Amino acid sequence: MKCLVIFDLDEVLVKKGSYNALGNRIPFAVNKVFGTDVSMEMFPDLSTKNTRGLTDTFILLKLAEHACVKRSIAINHLKELYKAEAEYSKRHMREHKASLYKGVKHLLKRLTKEGYVVCLATGNIEPVARLKLRKYGINGFFKFGGFGTRLKRAGIIRDAIKNAEKRYGKISKRNIFYLGDSPRGVDGGKDVGVNTIAVATGKYTMKELAKEKPDYLLKDLSDTKRVMKIPGQC
Repeated sequence: MKCLVIFDLDEVLVKKGSYNALGNRIPFAVNKVFGTDVSMEMFPDLSTKNTRGLTDTFILLKLAEHACVKRSIAINHLKELYKAEAEYSKRHMREHKASLYKGVKHLLKRLTKEGYVVCLATGNIEPVARLKLRKYGINGFFKFGGFGTRLKRAGIIRDAIKNAEKRYGKISKRNIFYLGDSPRGVDGGKDVGVNTIAVATGKYTMKELAKEKPDYLLKDLSDTKRVMKIPGQC
């Protein structure tokens, strides 16, 4: 193994299209489990941009809090919430309008062909992430990863690394690269101590991401040769 390259999913690999059919999966889960009637749109702190880089678990607990459900109670019902979220996503995946960003599949093929290990670190819970990966034909590249059952982005990245080390042994942090599209993603990678690559394909501009001082900053992943040079240093 040359090194480990960890990808976020939404707005790094997959571009949300005109209709995000899965956008209501978390309110659906909270409403189903607790019998409430709340939506993300009711709360400014849960707007699309504000939630970038957050995990499903964090958002589930936050929305439950807005629905006046005690945190301890919500935590005790997380398994039910995950199940409801996954059921909703499975039911609506066909309607979901999204696409791979230009160059993504070619980049994944090149990385794996040349001996790099790729994995996922996404705020989505794994059943939802797998639905997306399968729909857009890249599930086979991601044998393992870290998923949204953690509260913080750093925890997801640590899970991804832990799962990689189970397969490949100890990996030096200098040989690990994390690609994310949000300030929270950059901060999470820094907290773990890995190389951070910010990609301006999401809601944040190059200028906004530059303020977080990532180790590398890319407009997108379309230039495979340029992207490959970054992990190629290890």
